[in-house]
Amino acid sequence: MTKTLAALTAAFLLLTIAACSSNNEPAASTSQSTTIASTTPTAAPTTTASEIDGHNVLSAVNVLQAFQAAGLPVRNERYNDEACDTQQLGCMELLTTDDISIYTWADEAAQANFATTYGDAAYSSGNVVLSYLAQRTPAKLRPKYQAVLDKLK
Repeated sequence: MTKTLAALTAAFLLLTIAACSSNNEPAASTSQSTTIASTTPTAAPTTTASEIDGHNVLSAVNVLQAFQAAGLPVRNERYNDEACDTQQLGCMELLTTDDISIYTWADEAAQANFATTYGDAAYSSGNVVLSYLAQRTPAKLRPKYQAVLDKLK
């Protein structure tokens, strides 16, 4: 009986150790934002995310992919969609990088107030607003981001 109990205990410990060291478990996160780097293709999007009332509606990922394809910096991308609600911004998506933030709205009218409020620290095109404020996007890169966004419309 002692040998059986010892064998069962050893087997249990081995299974416990194996389960704890599994590479399939998600890493613990200290932030609520979600990184999408590993799932974001680098090719430019060929279609827009959806259409509302006959108008193309871009997703933040569509825009991010286009920036990547153009060789523009978009380091450390992460979703911060909760800010759309918690800060009462009214946006659908907020994708933040170390270089620029990409906000999306359901339509152009919905983003107009936000874009106007930010003035020169933001650029709007279609349902998307690029914000340079938090990231301090260099002035020399802003027209490049804007040109890529404008081509997506």
